[in-house]
Order: sequence, then structure tokens, then C-alpha cells
Amino acid sequence: MTLEEFLRAAGGHGPCVGLLLTPAPSTPPDGVEFRSVDAQRVTTLDTLFDVFAEVWNFPASFTRYRNRDAFNDWIRDLDNLTNPSLSDPPARAYFTELRNAHLFLVQQDEIFSWFANSLSMYREFYRDGAESPAAFGLLLSAPANRLVEVQNRWLQAGVQITTVAVLDTYMGDIPPTVSVGLPASENARKYQGLISQFINGQISASEFETTFLPVFKTSEDMLGQDEFEILQYLFRSCDEYVADPELRDRILADAAHVRKYGRPLDDEELRACAESAYRQLFAE
Repeated sequence: MTLEEFLRAAGGHGPCVGLLLTPAPSTPPDGVEFRSVDAQRVTTLDTLFDVFAEVWNFPASFTRYRNRDAFNDWIRDLDNLTNPSLSDPPARAYFTELRNAHLFLVQQDEIFSWFANSLSMYREFYRDGAESPAAFGLLLSAPANRLVEVQNRWLQAGVQITTVAVLDTYMGDIPPTVSVGLPASENARKYQGLISQFINGQISASEFETTFLPVFKTSEDMLGQDEFEILQYLFRSCDEYVADPELRDRILADAAHVRKYGRPLDDEELRACAESAYRQLFAE
């Protein structure tokens, strides 16, 4: 489903946990409070408390009462935490992205199960008990080769999970219903070998970026509308790719920058974008 469809599902009786098949939105949809945390930081109950308290601005009093009951209380008070002066309209959704979701509480099965099965309680509160009803949900992102593992772990915990593709916001004008395996023109097929080399691991993300960007930017070849939009999406993905992990971390730490310019992509996220573009253009 699309992000907007997931938002409606999470605000109703559908899944409130979504597995991202594409990068998270560069900017949150209107009216959505969106936070992103690196799941590899979450190794214990205390670090779970830390990262959620940090990104959702839990009050200092939480540090004195760091327990599950207190966490449950504050995670159900995000409307006040994000809008303490009540000067803004109430949000229509509160979403948290867990990046590197395959590393989330990997050796803490009991804590993972408790958190995973608490999500429905939080969602029901925002749906049925909040003064201004809203959606509540969790988005999981991971390298393409770990998505099935992540999905199975949440399913085994008894959590309803759906897949989410951020096509409508991240991919610009590409429609969510774009067909897979479009009959590619000769001009589009000029990119097939390069994209294939990247997704098959024959060249690195950096090599793909430095080759694809100038080729697409300077090309005067005629493309069909769908082909152009798909390749333009891949161009934008390359443009948002940051090879240096330290620089990527510094950018992610700058919340104002991320809100304005979007989140930088890492190697696996760029590869997932290339795989998506390849399937849409060249899959038989």
C-alpha cells in the first residue's frame, strides 16, 4: 500500500506496522508528526526508552521514572509533547521510522514482544481515546536482503504488518499503480546494463552514482513519460545518496536539515531504489 493508505489503515482497524519497500518520505506528509531512529542503537529496554524519549521530547521527569508504565503514558501523549502550546492544529498522525529494523532488540526477545504488542494499544488510544483522533504507526526500514527477516520476526510476535511503498511522496509523479515490467524503449534499455550491474553487486553504490548521474543529466534521448519518471526517481535517489557514513550521521543528527532537505540515503537504500526502478522498467 502507499503511505497515505497506510496512514488511513493505522488510523482505523488495519495494520499499524509497515515495512518500507522504498526509502522513507523525504519530508513528512502534511499534518503528520514523523520521527526517525536508528534501530541499531536499541539493544536494551533502557536504550529503547532513550531513543524514543529523545526523538519525541519526553519530559525530564521520565528519566526519574524509567519504566514501562511511564513509557506507555508518554507515548500516548505525543499530541501534547509535539504541540505543548496548542498553537498548531492537531496532527493527523504520529509515525516513527525504525531504520536498520533488522537490528532492533535483536537479543531481547521478551522486550521486543512487549513493545511490538503494545503498538496496538497505543494506536487504539489515538484512534478512540485522544481528544483529537489521529493515526499512530511504526515504519520499518532495512536493507533489501533483510526485509523478509524483519517481516517474519514481527509476524511471529503476533503483529499484523503490511508493506508500504512511498511512491506518491518520494517518487514525485510516478503513480502508485505504475505497471511492473513496462515495455522499455531502446533509449531506456541503454540504462539496463548499468542498473543491473549495481543491483547485482558488480559495481558499488558510489560507482553507480558517479556514472548514472551525469549520463542521465546530459542525455537528450527521448523517453516515454513513464520511463522518464522512473529514471528521474532514480536520479533523485542518487542525488540524495551520501557515501560517507560519518557525513550521513552528521546530516541525520541535524533535524532541521533533514526536515528541509530530506534524509540522506545509504548504499542499501540506493540499491533498493535501483531494484524498484529496474523491476518497473525491465521485469519480464
